[in-house]
Amino acid sequence: MAKRPTPNNVINGKWGRLTWNGKEVFEVISVEAKIKPERSSLSFVQVLDKFEKLTGLVGEGNFKVYKVYSRGLKDVVEEWKKGKDPHFNLVIELTDPDALGNETCIISDVWFNEVTIAGFDNEKYLEREFPFGFAPSSVEFEDMIDVE
Repeated sequence: MAKRPTPNNVINGKWGRLTWNGKEVFEVISVEAKIKPERSSLSFVQVLDKFEKLTGLVGEGNFKVYKVYSRGLKDVVEEWKKGKDPHFNLVIELTDPDALGNETCIISDVWFNEVTIAGFDNEKYLEREFPFGFAPSSVEFEDMIDVE
């Protein structure tokens, strides 16, 4: 029988970690990675229902950081200017001292869809967003939090 969780078991994002190519990103604000199915529609004679068949997977995500460093900016832009598409590794860890365990997702084939090269707002702290894509087959789960 599953153990009833308590409020302190709910993971607080404050304890999360993001690592980009082996370097921890301490200025991270948020991160999210998703896998979305691609489907094509099917229909059969004498049936009004529409059906869908899985035809592919798409990995996409985004992380946001406080603007502290020029992290990765030159590396990505210089490679793009050469006609190359650099790929990176991301490790996303969910952890919390009160949680029932840790969850670690390793994505080893990440590319950026865009980078902001310059900009500011004199009324706000600066933030940068990194929208990314990835090969779903490159995803591994190192740690998982199982239902007890």
